[in-house]
Amino acid sequence: MNRSVAVLQVLMLGGALSFAASGCQTEASCFGDCSDGVGGGGGALPVTTIGSGGDIGFTTGTGGEDCVVSNNAIEICDGIDNDCDEQIDEETDFAHITTCGTCENNCYTGLLNVDASTIKCDWGGQPGEAGKCSFDACAPDYFDLDGDEIDCEYYCVKSADDDTVCNNRDDDCDGFTDEDINFCDEVDNCGVCGRSCTVVHGEGECVDESKFPCTAANTSCAIAKCDDEDSDGWPDWWDLDNDYTTGCEYSCTLTQGGIEVCGDGIDNDCDGMIDGADSDLSGDPQIGLICFGDPDGLCATAAHSGLTECQGQKVVCVGANVIKENDVAETCNSVDDDCDGTVDDSAIDAGGNCGISNVFPCKLGTQTCVGGMLTCLGAVDPQVETCNGIDDDCDSMVDLTNGNPPVDSVGDCNVPTAPPMGATSPCKKGTKACVGAVVTCQGSVGPS
Repeated sequence: MNRSVAVLQVLMLGGALSFAASGCQTEASCFGDCSDGVGGGGGALPVTTIGSGGDIGFTTGTGGEDCVVSNNAIEICDGIDNDCDEQIDEETDFAHITTCGTCENNCYTGLLNVDASTIKCDWGGQPGEAGKCSFDACAPDYFDLDGDEIDCEYYCVKSADDDTVCNNRDDDCDGFTDEDINFCDEVDNCGVCGRSCTVVHGEGECVDESKFPCTAANTSCAIAKCDDEDSDGWPDWWDLDNDYTTGCEYSCTLTQGGIEVCGDGIDNDCDGMIDGADSDLSGDPQIGLICFGDPDGLCATAAHSGLTECQGQKVVCVGANVIKENDVAETCNSVDDDCDGTVDDSAIDAGGNCGISNVFPCKLGTQTCVGGMLTCLGAVDPQVETCNGIDDDCDSMVDLTNGNPPVDSVGDCNVPTAPPMGATSPCKKGTKACVGAVVTCQGSVGPS
């Protein structure tokens, strides 16, 4: 309030008397009664002043300083001596919330969004020193997250005590959104709210890349396990294509303890491959054994052994030296070459012609396997030509050999005994000749 006044000293005796007659209502209004009375005790009459602001003031004695009465002389907390009793704000409770230490420190206006019923003032009792305004609770739906104890700056409608519901909202009003959701491995919110790792015929899982925080960029859905519909401990559905989007797409029940065996036409280990198409038959006791292409003859010898292998849906014997029935032609050698269980039957080196000549009376024979050896049976070979009317040597000439007489028609015949010493004899030998298929002695002279 402006204390500079245009001083207009007016002797208001009548007014003073009027105040005295009516009695003292306020100390600031009683001139004489509140001190020594009008003129009482030798006191001087007060000097009335009119301030430029319209307030009426007075001095309470000669030589005193000017005091402008304000607020109808009712003392309020404004740093002014309203009642001009030479005390300023003496009726103010500076421990009060509205005047906490100073008139200007109103805790109601200084603390924002707080529960007014919990506001407190902590004043140290030092004049002119502002007290500390504090509060115990925020106004409904307001929260003090920064802890500055000045205001409750965060507006939030609380719907839960935690943020376990993935909804992109701060349910527990702690300043964070969905912070209680485990985006790293929660199958319904993998990396982001609503990203569900659902697997057809199986269970999904959320896989992260060991980076934090987990987001849609560094997490992915995968297949944790496939369904076991009959609860026997073995899956009834299988993921063969390693593709999460297709789920567990292969229906199969393990058999033979999950060991693939050859020859049953079943995918025993549920890998999508059957018998010979399966790359792993290491558990099949039929596979990898020493074997032979045939149990008979040459096929069953050690030189022609192999190992069992699954081809198609059949166990077969394979190996570089393995031979099977009829792989080798049968020959006459006392060995079952063609592995048909019979030695030297249908030998390819038997059955042919054999012999020397087919000119009558000679004829060719047939090669026959006898005792593991080829034998010429039925052949008539050329003989020594004799004088018998037969072409014994089969040269197409009867009783001649290459134009010569047969061997039994050559030489001397009827050779006489030599006469005694000194004697003579008319007998003489002859010469053999074949005449009419008969050996004849020609030219001999015998005894008469």
